[in-house]
Amino acid sequence: MGITVNPRKIIGAWDEGYSLDVHTLSSTPIGCNTAGHLQFDTKRSSLGELIYRLKYRSDITPLQPIAETVNEFLVKWGVKPDFMVAVPPSNPRRYQPVFEIAKRVSKMSGIPLNENCLRKTKRTGQLKDVKDASEKAALLKDAFEVSAGEILGKQILVFGGNDEYNC
Repeated sequence: MGITVNPRKIIGAWDEGYSLDVHTLSSTPIGCNTAGHLQFDTKRSSLGELIYRLKYRSDITPLQPIAETVNEFLVKWGVKPDFMVAVPPSNPRRYQPVFEIAKRVSKMSGIPLNENCLRKTKRTGQLKDVKDASEKAALLKDAFEVSAGEILGKQILVFGGNDEYNC
């Protein structure tokens, strides 16, 4: 693979799922900047660093290598879904790379991207720091609307930017 990843199986209400890597390996406080904001020395995985640059530094150069890495993983996994769905973000106002990555993976893999069958119906806030599965499930209750007619009898690849929906 172009990017070194450490896939791990994730458990949930699906047949099989994977996270390609963790985002942050460590984050150590190093003191405050001149504005009084706490600063951190953060170590990220290779994939995590590219996602960080894409999402928080407006650097689009990681899009292609990330999509290539995801596509290579899908080929090795051997999954053959009818289509893929990108999970809507917690914060729709911030740039969300998951949709752009999903579009590129769709083109590379030939797996159609269905942008209409899953819609977020309520704001949930960021869930990345919610570690308790039951708390996360409660926050996500009724947060999505699914077009049942589009998914009935289909094998779907749900594509997300992180495992915040793993509950």
